[in-house]
Amino acid sequence: AAKDREHIVKFELDRMRSYIRKIRTFFKEADCDNSGTLSWEEFKAHLKNKKVKAYFQALELDVSQAHVLFNLLDSDNSNSVTLDEFLEGCLRLKGSARSIDINMLLYSAKQNFSEIKDFITQTQRDIAELRTTAAAAAATATSGRRSPVLVHRHHRHDRHRQHKASQSHVDHQ
Repeated sequence: AAKDREHIVKFELDRMRSYIRKIRTFFKEADCDNSGTLSWEEFKAHLKNKKVKAYFQALELDVSQAHVLFNLLDSDNSNSVTLDEFLEGCLRLKGSARSIDINMLLYSAKQNFSEIKDFITQTQRDIAELRTTAAAAAATATSGRRSPVLVHRHHRHDRHRQHKASQSHVDHQ
């Protein structure tokens, strides 16, 4: 049983090394300017070759949405990918989605939804407060009297202005 396990581990390690070699070869061939980074233009041009496209698909990487794939590989959003980003991205994206990948996405989507929902709730409260203030201002404008809401805000604004003026006076002395 131990020999079987060793054989399986050796087989998987050899397969991984071979895959990484192939990815490096693809990267170096696509890096036309030998900059050590792969731009979107270089990536796109390299994938126009049908043999290269087939080779990339043989590496278990879906190139049907090449620009999306490139953006997924470009982990730092620099519009180019280094060899390390390319290798890590290809290893992460190869094959079909696993259950854990899908569940991680669902969890992340739920978290984002919750944050968006909280933001919308707060925004609705803020809008309601602004409407109340606007209605009070409109009522005041038509009646000629100051609204209690506006009077409170006006006094607060006056105190703030007086404080700033006294600070300015102290600063100039």
